[in-house]
Amino acid sequence: MKTQQWTDEQLAEFQAAHPWKTARPLPDGRVVGEGKGQHVQVPKDARVELVRERLGEGLRVLEIGACEGQHTVLLAKFCKEVCALEIRPRNVVGALIRQLLWGVRNVQNLVMDARELDPELGEFDLVFHAGVLYHLSNPVEHLLSVGRFGKALLLDTHYATADLTKMKAASVAWQGKTYATRQFNESGWADAFSGVESQSHWLYKDDLLQLVRDAGFAEIEVYRDVVERNGPRIGLLARR
Repeated sequence: MKTQQWTDEQLAEFQAAHPWKTARPLPDGRVVGEGKGQHVQVPKDARVELVRERLGEGLRVLEIGACEGQHTVLLAKFCKEVCALEIRPRNVVGALIRQLLWGVRNVQNLVMDARELDPELGEFDLVFHAGVLYHLSNPVEHLLSVGRFGKALLLDTHYATADLTKMKAASVAWQGKTYATRQFNESGWADAFSGVESQSHWLYKDDLLQLVRDAGFAEIEVYRDVVERNGPRIGLLARR
């Protein structure tokens, strides 16, 4: 099927049809969506490019926390299938519009809670997991559960350090082990970029890396480790 050529009038109606929180330029350079700061997206994403470079094309991908599909459309361009999970229906509406505008037809959109992943999802070549883990009240349970779904894991998340003194020192106990954390107060359901629980836990980096190994990913490549405005953030690609 031929790629749809959208008129400016059509794009204006798509823009008005959804309360956008993210922006992503279309392949022709025109932008649909809104945002500011880190939420104004550029045509490419370094995390998606790393997946293509390291793992190749034709992948089956499970995307955790797809938001308005700003990464989904990029993955769908070279992957065989993307199963995009998102808990907020309004975000899914934005994702569907974005996929239509991009002309991608190999995405399965599911309204699903990352804390309750359905085992019947099956196994994927990659779990794409960006900007979600640090919004969870039990990141330990979640990350261990993710291991059954992917041969590889792209994880991008904030982590705790001792100097984050504005965040209360805490811990998460799970299956006989206790993990030191820092506790973060979330903004709740109304904030599209917040966790849906009142509080979340940020793991310390060493515990996070060990947890990735415990989830079954023996080979870990840390491609990014920086301090951002909200705190330290790490990006890694892990494989079985």
